[in-house]
Amino acid sequence: MKRKNLLIVLLTLALCFSIVFATNATQPTAKDLVLAKVKNFELGYDKGFYDKSEGTTQFNIQKFDGTIKDELGDFAGTKFEMLAQLDSASNSIKINYNTDVKGNKASGDIFLKDDMVIFTKDLLDVLQSFGIDVEPEMLGLTGKVPQYLYVKDQQLSSVWEQMVTYQNQQLPDEYKELLLFLIEAVPDKYFSMSASTVTVQIDQAAFEDVIYNLLTKVQNEKERFTDIFVAMNQYNLTTMGVTAEEMREQIITGIANSQMPSKEEIKMIGAFVDVNMTYQAAIFPGGVKSFDMSIKFNAPDNSVTGVLNVKTESKGKSGNIDGKYNITGNVVVVDGPKVDVQILSDYQYVGTKAESDTVINVKAEDTATGELFCDFSAIGGSTTTVEKDVVIKVPALTTNNSVDLSQYHNVTPVTEIQAIE
Repeated sequence: MKRKNLLIVLLTLALCFSIVFATNATQPTAKDLVLAKVKNFELGYDKGFYDKSEGTTQFNIQKFDGTIKDELGDFAGTKFEMLAQLDSASNSIKINYNTDVKGNKASGDIFLKDDMVIFTKDLLDVLQSFGIDVEPEMLGLTGKVPQYLYVKDQQLSSVWEQMVTYQNQQLPDEYKELLLFLIEAVPDKYFSMSASTVTVQIDQAAFEDVIYNLLTKVQNEKERFTDIFVAMNQYNLTTMGVTAEEMREQIITGIANSQMPSKEEIKMIGAFVDVNMTYQAAIFPGGVKSFDMSIKFNAPDNSVTGVLNVKTESKGKSGNIDGKYNITGNVVVVDGPKVDVQILSDYQYVGTKAESDTVINVKAEDTATGELFCDFSAIGGSTTTVEKDVVIKVPALTTNNSVDLSQYHNVTPVTEIQAIE
């Protein structure tokens, strides 16, 4: 009897262990979780921001010094204010701006409607306040500048298509596919997972591995890669006069006939480019997500060096998200200019309201003489809210009140476009 009980216990334990091992075998890996996050990506912002919204933006130049000041004048104190309205249902955006440049004030409107950008002629006053004179002859005009100037660009059509995607809390499919393609090329060993966090760690050696894997993946999956590329550039193809199928065939043929560099050749990149990147994301909803990347480069002859650092962090659940990003970098040319750039920003989404603050600093000087070329500093802020009652009236363009700048010297004004009521 005891032997029978012991057998039952052993069988029970064996069954338990088999269940545990089977469960562990089907648990998603760290890489699986990252891929799943991309596939199930959600913006986390109120969809109204991409439907009907209204926002104000202020931008002030606090410092404008150096030889650039001697050449262009002192633009310290310049102010720019903007009221932007969006009505994606009618494919319309209106931007009303006010500027104060060295005491010269100007205001005007910019409209985006379907595949068209419309400016009021006040824009010429703004350009003039910055010392840029645009004469009517430069616009292909022989007389008085009309009230409206416009250009057409087929690529603007993609803006409205993306708005629909954002309303659904998703990235455009082509961007999502590109992210998946890139992540798949990263070897599993560079992903790790703790009880609460997924981490992707890529140093220089890993970067070289990823480049090799990515190039191999492009060759092995050239049709998929080409489909992503063509989808992301479909409107550029129209401008180039090439059909999507023609471009697809050219790219696939080019990849098939190209010779992939060896690992040794790719490793040579490390002689002048050093990459380190860390991405961390909390497994639980609303946790912290961070990205930290550093790229250092050095020209083969050591004549140019530089570094680019990008740090981002965000946290919070849908409808209550805050974050920040910090972009810094510099380029140094031996016996030439040294340029330092810094962009800092904080943002917050709470319900149907979004706010952000940004600081920009740029400094350039001569490494040989110490001459200060530029010392620029500016601050900006914006507030955007969902406004379901936004109505945008796009001006009705006629042959008398508008001119098509894309025609330049061969002006062909559009037929009348009815204002949106």
